[in-house]
Formats: sequence, structure tokens, C-alpha cells
Amino acid sequence: MRDTNADWEAIATTEPYYGVLANERFLRANLNSGSKEEFFASGRSDVEFVLKMAPGKKGSALDFGCSVARLSLALAPHFDEVTGVDVSETMLAEARANARLRGADNVRFADALPSGKSFDLVVSHIVFQHIPPQRGLAILHDLLRCVGAGGRAAIQMTFYRRMARLQEMQRDFALVSYDGAVCRPRIPVSANEGGMSMYDYDATDVLATFFEGGFEGLSMSKTDHGGHIGAWIFASRA
Repeated sequence: MRDTNADWEAIATTEPYYGVLANERFLRANLNSGSKEEFFASGRSDVEFVLKMAPGKKGSALDFGCSVARLSLALAPHFDEVTGVDVSETMLAEARANARLRGADNVRFADALPSGKSFDLVVSHIVFQHIPPQRGLAILHDLLRCVGAGGRAAIQMTFYRRMARLQEMQRDFALVSYDGAVCRPRIPVSANEGGMSMYDYDATDVLATFFEGGFEGLSMSKTDHGGHIGAWIFASRA
């Protein structure tokens, strides 16, 4: 199984912002106060959507796969406490610096899911699509266990891909390789030629993980990331 944790650390040391949102404005060479504000504004927009779709108690929130704190900082004004989790220490260092810069003193960061702690909202966006499903489903199981009684989950997953779009990207940009099972967009820096991997999940397996975890009231909203079709899944613990 590919070590996607190592991929993510490589991305963090080269292009941490572009690795989250693949737009040339967020390449390290192009980052400035304006592009960084645009980057974090996108997080605020995503969080506004999540809170609209999954309203409820705003005591504590968990941002899984927080990277440089794009969502964690957007959650901070709405919750008493926010915990951002990421496997990359380099991403976490950047996230802590961003939190200090913005005075978000109610945000904490960790490299693993907190043990024995539950949250009112658990969020993960554009994260599981980079984790092999066999491993990702086990992580999803553990992540959903972090949702407290009456709490909510807002998790984005990918399910299938539009092949025409992938072929178009391969032809026009030479930024994507596809081996028939895994799509690998490349981060355009020599130190990370392997790039990040994109995976599809079986929707039945994902839904079963939610149902067996004691969740109900599921709703979904379609997402499309460069031809990879998925959905936000919103659910509450009974």
C-alpha cells in the first residue's frame, strides 16, 4: 500500500498551500497577502456551508486533515474550542503559525485523533480522497467515534471519476497520470515528482460505516474535484 503519509509530508515541505487547493495562485512563488486571504476565505465559505447543512451545538469541533488550518481557523469563531489533526508535522507547524498570526487561541493541533475525547462537530474535507480506501475506511470508523452524543459529522468522500475529464487533463496539462485504479496529480516541483494520489471509495462501504457507527439523518451534497465525483456526507449521532 502506498505511503500517502510520506507523500503528504513531501507536499508540505514544498507546496503546502497548493497541495490543499491546486491553483497556481497558491504556489509558494505566488503567495502574498492577497492570495493567502483568498485561500483562507475559501475555508470560511466551506465552513459556512457545513454549519448551514449540519447545525447544532457549537462547543467543540475537530478538523481532520487540517493541513495549514484552512478550515480550523474558519471554525474558530464559531466554536469554544477547535482541534486540527494532520499526519504531517510540517503542515502542523505552518498551521500553528497561521493560528498565532490570526490570534486564534482556541485552536489546538495534533498529529493523531485525541483519545477519549468527543466533539460536537467533526469535519473532513478533501482529505479521504488522498488515502487508500482500505486504510481510509478504518480511519473513518475511528473518526466517527469522535462524534459525541447528539453531535454531527460532515465528511467529504470521492466515489468515482469522469474519465473524459481525466483524459482532458492528461492531454492539456500533463499534470495527471492514471494507471487504471489510482489517479496521481503532480505537484509541479522537482522534489515531489510522485505527487498526491486520488482514490475512489465504494459508497456502500462508506454508508455502512456511518450506519454501523450509530448515525442517522444522512444527507449528501455532490462535490467535483477535477472530474473526481464525490459528496459531502452530513449525519448526526443518535
